[in-house]
Amino acid sequence: MCRCSTPIHTHDANLELYEASHGQIVPTRGGAHHTVVAPCGVFRAAQGYVLLIAILDHHWRGLTQVMGRPELYQDPRFRTMTDRVQHKDALVAEIERWLQSLPDRDTALAALEREHVPVAPVLTIPEVVQQPHFLERGAVRSVSDRVFGTLRLPGFPFRFSAKRDSRPLIAPDLGEHNETVLTQYLGYDAARVAHLTATGVLASRRSGE
Repeated sequence: MCRCSTPIHTHDANLELYEASHGQIVPTRGGAHHTVVAPCGVFRAAQGYVLLIAILDHHWRGLTQVMGRPELYQDPRFRTMTDRVQHKDALVAEIERWLQSLPDRDTALAALEREHVPVAPVLTIPEVVQQPHFLERGAVRSVSDRVFGTLRLPGFPFRFSAKRDSRPLIAPDLGEHNETVLTQYLGYDAARVAHLTATGVLASRRSGE
């Protein structure tokens, strides 16, 4: 049983909805789409997926315009937020039908961005490690490992006004710093360290062994 508290903070407004409604609203799993606002979620496009959020009225109007379906804005199924949530399946089908009519995901992204509709691509891992923005910010960084060679891994996620260069990340071998730690920080002499090593109290192993 996981008792980690971190996931509580990824629940969006679920706890607040439950408490504010005195238990009348019990949020359920939403899958790819939000449970209380629409359209808001992950939509299948041609050659990939996009995260699209058009819950503000002007974003919803802009979405219908870019889709070439302005009549959807006045459609009684989708006129208000409550209407759109109640008819979410039909709404998702309309949006995905339009997305999949375009040549590819990038075409859809460009069209939505021109109308200032909040949208972003859902990236695969191969796309993430090559994404220029992530690389420029150091969100993805290259590190050297004695066993695996050069790897691209997640970098430090925060940025501060005072620039701080990323430190090299090289994991030490097993027991590589035994002598340094014991002599410099614990005051052991070389003979004692040698005795601990000879009797198997201290262990060490070089990469590749």
